[in-house]
Amino acid sequence: MRSYVLLGVFIVGYIVFLPVMDGYSKARLADRDIRYIPHKELIEVSSLEFRNIVSDMLFLNTLSFVGGRTQSKEDLETWGWLYKTLDASSYLNPYNMDPYFIAEGFLTWHGKMFRETNSLLERGMQYRTNDWIMPFFIGFNYYYFLNDPDAGAKYIEQAAQRPGTSRTTLIALASRLYVQSAQTELAIALVKDDSEKTKDENLRIAYQARLNALYARLYVEQAVEAYKKVYRKNPASIDVLISKNYLSKKPISSEGGEFFLDKDGRVRTAIEIRIEKRAQMYR
Repeated sequence: MRSYVLLGVFIVGYIVFLPVMDGYSKARLADRDIRYIPHKELIEVSSLEFRNIVSDMLFLNTLSFVGGRTQSKEDLETWGWLYKTLDASSYLNPYNMDPYFIAEGFLTWHGKMFRETNSLLERGMQYRTNDWIMPFFIGFNYYYFLNDPDAGAKYIEQAAQRPGTSRTTLIALASRLYVQSAQTELAIALVKDDSEKTKDENLRIAYQARLNALYARLYVEQAVEAYKKVYRKNPASIDVLISKNYLSKKPISSEGGEFFLDKDGRVRTAIEIRIEKRAQMYR
């Protein structure tokens, strides 16, 4: 039995630490630092009862890569290796937080592998059920990198339900993303539900301020929809809605100044535009 264990350890050490040529010359390997990694299922079988140890060994490989990076941009093949290594490490030990942090810190900002990173974080979210950071990272990636505020809102809302976080902050953030994806009524329902549940009077006041801003936006959005039903086009401005008696006065958002209509007829505020422009820099 002992010989089998030693053989298993030897195999694992071989497939993890020795680069396999697989068509590459030694010069190419040295020049591009491309490493081969087998399928995670093969590593799992070879690991025997040493899954966690092998997982740590794989993770240390990624740390060596991250620590030795220069400012030059690695090619897609290199980032693919990093993804596969982190995938295998988290597959063998899905409870270890470290591979998920490396993925979020490097595969997204540097490797531009947004969906691949989210697939790893989904695994962490499944196993680390009391950890709010997983759904928060996924929600952030959907909004910031993938320009999908609707999906981002859903994951951040899930993060708010988990222990150890600032629930109020995440509820407010999720409501903003629902607004950005043209789901103001869903944002109102989310904030209103949490407001009714809280026993903290200060939080209830903060929630009410957020609700007032959401109701003001919904008021304008409903006026826009009513105008479109009659005139079959978007109103040119808030002033048009007032002149046609769809609004009694120019509404003000308590969180971002006056509302205005963009070229697509969407209700916006100046602060939203500034936030989106900053996010656009990383997309």
